[in-house]
Amino acid sequence: MKGNLGAFALTAGLFGGLLFVSGLGGSGIAVAGQPELKMSKIIKVFSGPEGEEVAIANVEGGKQALIRYTGVEGEFEGKVFLHEVVDLGDRGSDYKMKYKGKDYVSITGRSSGGSRSYEVYLPERHDAFRIRYDDKKSKEAKADDLLSEYKKQNRK
Repeated sequence: MKGNLGAFALTAGLFGGLLFVSGLGGSGIAVAGQPELKMSKIIKVFSGPEGEEVAIANVEGGKQALIRYTGVEGEFEGKVFLHEVVDLGDRGSDYKMKYKGKDYVSITGRSSGGSRSYEVYLPERHDAFRIRYDDKKSKEAKADDLLSEYKKQNRK
């Protein structure tokens, strides 16, 4: 690439319909026709009653999140999905994704009495399960790892 771009460098590649872009400002992922995803540094990891683990990493701006499911078996096992964060005001929030062409809420966060509780809804399960924040796992996790997994998963 010739020319002087000042303090900015850009690399891009097209893989399986996804456009990967990286610059001096950090890493991100862009789907053709959509803006690049830039991750917030905050990631929250939650644990379920039977060893399930859900990691939620917000995309900068707070309107989207990457969510990884492990220990859940079935179609969502080990996968990272892009979700829209739907703000419900004082009630909490929903994490909504496209699943088999339709809107699907996989996680609800409800506020009550100054605390928030989360429930996970998976297509293969008849009942939701509650998840609790895991401070130790959250401190060890990195949002960029979810972004890397999401990129790798979508190249296939």
